[in-house]
Amino acid sequence: LNMECNLIIESFLTSNFSITMDSIINAEFSAATLLISFGALIGRTTPLQMCLIAIAESAFYAINKILIVFGMFQAEDVGGTLTIHMFGAFFWSSCVLCTRSTGEGVSIEQYCF
Repeated sequence: LNMECNLIIESFLTSNFSITMDSIINAEFSAATLLISFGALIGRTTPLQMCLIAIAESAFYAINKILIVFGMFQAEDVGGTLTIHMFGAFFWSSCVLCTRSTGEGVSIEQYCF
């Protein structure tokens, strides 16, 4: 879900609507940021919330990467390591703050489809 959303959003931001190997690799980088964020959110959120977070994270990652990191700052990040891990960590911390519970955890029945 994250990769498909990232392909669409990055296509609109770069005005390049062709799917190439480079665009697929960039979408996999977006999925890597999602995996970094999901590690801290497991047990705090429901599967529906995880899907919404995946869609939002793909959009914000594309905006961050194209407009801010490579646009305004014109940074060079070989392999995308710094961009991926920093964005994943900051998005993770903002999601944790937004999904704070009032003492009740997510029960195992909520994860059963």
